[in-house]
This record gives sequence, structure tokens and C-alpha cells, in this order.
Amino acid sequence: MTNPPQSEAVELRRRIRLERASLGFEAQRAAASGLTEQLLQIEQLAGRRHGGMLATYLPTDGEIDPGDAVLELRSQGWTVALPVIGADRSLRFAEWRADAALTPNRFGIDEPAPPIVEVPIEQLDVVLVPCVAVDADGGRVGFGAGYYDRAFALAETVPRNGGPDATTPPRRAVLVGVVHDLQVVERIVPAPWDVPMDVIVTDTR
Repeated sequence: MTNPPQSEAVELRRRIRLERASLGFEAQRAAASGLTEQLLQIEQLAGRRHGGMLATYLPTDGEIDPGDAVLELRSQGWTVALPVIGADRSLRFAEWRADAALTPNRFGIDEPAPPIVEVPIEQLDVVLVPCVAVDADGGRVGFGAGYYDRAFALAETVPRNGGPDATTPPRRAVLVGVVHDLQVVERIVPAPWDVPMDVIVTDTR
């Protein structure tokens, strides 16, 4: 199967972002509440009694808000990290303490202010990934800049022990695509560089 023309991906982003942006305040709050309920039920979060290392995001452009779920997970002992965009188009993660100062990045999205405490990507257990569209097989369309795809494609090549043993499988976080239900589409044909989601969670399922 060949990849769809770039124009199709552009049109999908445009359409879904418009639909998402049309949600009013009350609809967004209801969606966030539903998302909290759904997220806290998934095995990768509910099954860890002593917490772990969770990466999340701060919503923008109508993205569904995982904030209430993150607050609950903090109370359960999870350490939380946020993405940090580098000047070289890299994506790193930095610890996000509840009282930490934030500063807007080049896209106007808040991230931990310097000096940051970087969390190595191979230490993350679960990552809540913002998406523009997803399908039931874990296919994801983002904004098109490829930050998450590059970061986690690189993580696939890092041995668990950090050493030279190429036979040791990499330790990669569980990637959870987080979306409004309206963002789930029938089929996304992945590009060769796309990294699929392991779990998809919406406000209803």
C-alpha cells in the first residue's frame, strides 16, 4: 500500500483541527472529565501501585486536557515530565514539579523553565501523546513536524542497559495517544518514519 499524497494529510489535519476547535468550553470540560475516567482505567496506569515516570503535555489548539488525570496520578506517586523543544528540532523531556516555573517555547506552549532536570527518554514508563488524528490500529497524525516520531524512533535504538550490547532490547515507554473521540478516523496509512501508538484513549473509550 502506498502512502497517501501529502495533500490528503494536510486536509485531514485541517478538517480535524476545525472540528476540534469548534468544541466550546463546556464540551471541553466534559471531554476532560471523561478522559480522566478512561485514562485511569488503562492497565499501564491503573496497574502500577507505586507510580512510575509519566510524560504528559499541556493542551493547545483545542487538544483534550489530561490535567485532572495527571493530578490524580501525581497523588499516586507518579513523577511527571513535560516535553521540551530544542533549537535543533529535538524533543526532550524535563521533570515537571507541581510548583515549578514554566516558560513558553517558540510555539507559545509552556515548558519547564531552565535550568531543567532532564528525564532520559528510556526512563519514561508512559507517555501521553497529543494527536491531531488517530486510528484504532495506533496510527497517528500529529502537527507534521515529527518531534515525537524522531524522539521515539531514536529511543528504539537505545539498549536498556545503556551499554554496547546490541542484543539487549531497548526499553521504550508505552505511548498513549490521547484524543477527543471525534479525532478517531477509520484508517491512517503510516509513513515509514511514523512511530505508532500502543494505546488510544478518548473521552468515551
